[in-house]
Amino acid sequence: MKIQNVHWYNYQASECIKLLESSEIGIPEKEALRRLKTFGFNRLPQKRRASTWLVFFRQFKSILVYILLGAAVISLVLNEYVDFAIIMAAILINVIVGFLQENKAENQLEHLREFISFNAKVIRDGVLHIVKAEELVPGDIVELEPGDQVPADIRLLEVNNLSSAEAVLTGESEPVMKHTRTISTDKTKKILVSERKNMVLKGTLITDGRGRGIVVATGRMTELGKIAEMLEQTEDEVTPLQQRLKAFSRVLGFSIIGAAFLIVAVGLLRGFSFWDIFLVAMAAAVSAVPEGLLVAVTVVLAIGMQRILKKQALVRKLVAAETLGSTSVICVDKTGTITQGQMQAKEIVFWHSRVLIDEDDYHDFSDFINTSLLVNNATIDHFDGHELIGSPTEKALLSGSLKLGFDPGKVDLAKRLFEIPFNSRDKRMLTLSQHNDQYTWAMKGAPEVVLSECNSYFTGKKKQELTPSIRLMWQKLFDSYSERGYRILAVAKKDILSSDKDGYMGDDYLFLGFWVIHDPLRSGIADTINLVKQAGIRTIMITGDHRLTATEIARQIGLPVTKDSIMDGYELLTLSLEQLRARVKHVSVFARVSPADKLKIVEALQFNNEVVAMTGDGVNDAPALKAADIGIAVGTGTDVTKQSADMILLDNNFQTIVMAIEQGRIIFSNIKKVIVYLLADSFSEMILVIGSLFLGLPLPITAAQILWINLITDGFPAAALTVESGEKNIMEQIPVKREGKLLDREMKTLIFVIGIFSDLVLFSVYYWFLHQGVEMEYLRTIMFAGLGLNSLMYVFSCKSLIQPLWKINIFDNIYLIWAVIGGIILQLVPIYVPILQQSLGLRALGLREWAIVVGLGVMQVALIEITKIIFYSKHHKNYESIAQENQLAG
Repeated sequence: MKIQNVHWYNYQASECIKLLESSEIGIPEKEALRRLKTFGFNRLPQKRRASTWLVFFRQFKSILVYILLGAAVISLVLNEYVDFAIIMAAILINVIVGFLQENKAENQLEHLREFISFNAKVIRDGVLHIVKAEELVPGDIVELEPGDQVPADIRLLEVNNLSSAEAVLTGESEPVMKHTRTISTDKTKKILVSERKNMVLKGTLITDGRGRGIVVATGRMTELGKIAEMLEQTEDEVTPLQQRLKAFSRVLGFSIIGAAFLIVAVGLLRGFSFWDIFLVAMAAAVSAVPEGLLVAVTVVLAIGMQRILKKQALVRKLVAAETLGSTSVICVDKTGTITQGQMQAKEIVFWHSRVLIDEDDYHDFSDFINTSLLVNNATIDHFDGHELIGSPTEKALLSGSLKLGFDPGKVDLAKRLFEIPFNSRDKRMLTLSQHNDQYTWAMKGAPEVVLSECNSYFTGKKKQELTPSIRLMWQKLFDSYSERGYRILAVAKKDILSSDKDGYMGDDYLFLGFWVIHDPLRSGIADTINLVKQAGIRTIMITGDHRLTATEIARQIGLPVTKDSIMDGYELLTLSLEQLRARVKHVSVFARVSPADKLKIVEALQFNNEVVAMTGDGVNDAPALKAADIGIAVGTGTDVTKQSADMILLDNNFQTIVMAIEQGRIIFSNIKKVIVYLLADSFSEMILVIGSLFLGLPLPITAAQILWINLITDGFPAAALTVESGEKNIMEQIPVKREGKLLDREMKTLIFVIGIFSDLVLFSVYYWFLHQGVEMEYLRTIMFAGLGLNSLMYVFSCKSLIQPLWKINIFDNIYLIWAVIGGIILQLVPIYVPILQQSLGLRALGLREWAIVVGLGVMQVALIEITKIIFYSKHHKNYESIAQENQLAG
């Protein structure tokens, strides 16, 4: 079988089938497996993963590492082996942790890729199967419908108003209409991709109509695969948080370099040797830079993404994990997210009669059922004979028909000639079918749309004219069901004499009745909506349902239901951009809206400085998802929607969105905790060193001792803070502003309080003991113990930067408990183990000195908590204010 260098678009459809040794009913399953071994999986060439050695050496690309390496070399030259060993240990710890984390991130990305795969509808041996797109092989027959991402390069065999968006390959934004005719009679002539109108290509998407085709190329042999092989490696995306961290590090770095020069200058004036003061300056600089911060941020994000994944949501981009915590408005689709997405046909309503699905049979209204299924694309999966394939609504109609005892084989006797698919603009679907010599146009859709195209109705016995009064009575019937939260689909038909494809036009249809469809609410949805409200986040429900249906659903789930809070698509069309921006501030429900309306809604909200999360499932939702700050695709959505999204809901549950937002807030909160903890410690050490130099006193702590505290003692507690579960009231706080600074006023105050108080107390002790004639090594040991133990005590205060210590559970993070225990041991080891004592210049301390050190730690924690009480009082008032505002809004 020859498939390479064949210009399939110049061959007749029948010739393509023959060349690929296939048939109109597809290839057998065994042959598909054989071809899969021959041609391989239908995957694009993957971006080459960086080698292990490259990842390792990449960790050395840091100004901080260069500074440390320089200091290490100088230490070695001057035979300062202890300082050399500690500095090299600092470098290796940083490099190893960074290396392990990057490798873990790469492995996790490989693992997550399997979640973003998609399926294709393929016919093998005449049976329709749903298979993974990567398992397609040349010769497979594939069915296509709106919203499908084209899984391979496909030569079309049948089309019905089929068009595809090919911007990914051609740059042309307008969809391209397709046909099945050959492009050129010269089979060797190469045609531009944009002119291959009888093919659909991998990576493009079906925007309208339906079709069937044969796979002619997979994987790297597709047009997209050829492009992918030529692409150079692209730079990884730098997220806003990473940009803020870099900016923060630059400011911090310049400040530290300036301070280091100041230390050297003052030290030389005070008579210190250049080498001694240089090492102190280097140590002070290293101590002031939170070496583990970037690694800690990566760990926080990775843990957050894993937690979100466990909650059934897949975050595709780090930026989404960061931005989730800033979300102020959630625009959510009703169907499948607020509701269960399990459409159930409850009733069929006719003129002066109704049929309960579970209690009657279809014999008295077979014309209604026949017409309903003529305009229905749901099918029975012949593979197992039970599962239904199709959209939730169409499966509900087919299921309801089967429950009434209808034989679907009767519909199969009618040949479908033409279809006008449902779209959000026209809100109806039409099909033209032929049975013997009879031609029928069947229509289903929104009841007001279908009724407007009818001039008669069926009474159950005969055809009657649709007078204005009768129309009004039908409308009242529609409203009576919509007001109870039901969805309605009306059915109509007209018989014609020929297969004229334009015969659907006109208002001469016969109205038959309507289906009543119920989609149960998800359990606990009202409580979740209330939780979101308490978090200062607005929920806006978006649905294509009737205004009355949407209003009733909103009332059931606790959304505001007032004249100003409900808007439908018809009203939205009449508003100018300025009017919409003003109205959207008060709207909680949008009914009868189209995907294009969603984009307008997102942009209007963003104009009002809202951070918008938007859900979607259809191909036409992709622009709105891209425009939203957080695009959320539901798991059952189209493949292009998922690829446009920042996050994918694996369970389609609104509660999962709320849990993801909570994790986003926890992510940002934990980053702030780590920053406060590391910077407060660094600030204390640097001020202590600079203060001693300015006062002409001996250095209270050496370079090696500073490095030990920062990298050994404090390393594990800082890492443990990254796995904090978050404060209980985190969903009662004001949404974090996306442009907010890493260091807010409260954080700066805490760092200042911790650093200054620690320095004042330690410096007082140092000064007093110094004038008592205490040995310098003994005195430095007290300073070493004080700085180390203090940080191990106030780390518990960093568990919450707002709430007082007694309002939180200090034992809920077992990793932090063990990290502090480990930190204490690592602080004691160099004080009492002789070899480390000698290396770091320390002495064993007595009980009196330890009592002083512990007392200082307790006093420092107390002062921190007093500062937090002031913050807590202010924030508590803010929470109460938010709660009152939300209560009024609700």
